[in-house]
Amino acid sequence: MSAMKTYRKCGIEVAVTDDGFIVELNDKYYALSPLAYIVWAMSDGETPLQVIAENISENSGVKYEDVVDVVIAVALELEKHGLLEPV
Repeated sequence: MSAMKTYRKCGIEVAVTDDGFIVELNDKYYALSPLAYIVWAMSDGETPLQVIAENISENSGVKYEDVVDVVIAVALELEKHGLLEPV
C-alpha cells in the first residue's frame, strides 16, 4: 500500500482510558492504542498517510522511515474493522 493513500475515519470517540481510547461504530466498541488513535483521528479524508507519518515522526523524534510502515499497518487494521474508509 502507498503512503499516499487517504482515509476518512468512521465512528466516534466515546472514552479515554489509561491505555488509549474507545471508539464506537455501529454499536461495537473498539479499544485503540494511542498510535492507532492518532492515525484514526488524523484521517479526515484529505490528509494522506504520508503526512500523518511525517507528523508522528516530527512529534515523536522517531525517523520517518521507521514510522511510515507502522502507520500503514495500523491504517490497514483500522480499515479491516471499518474504522477507516479509503477515499
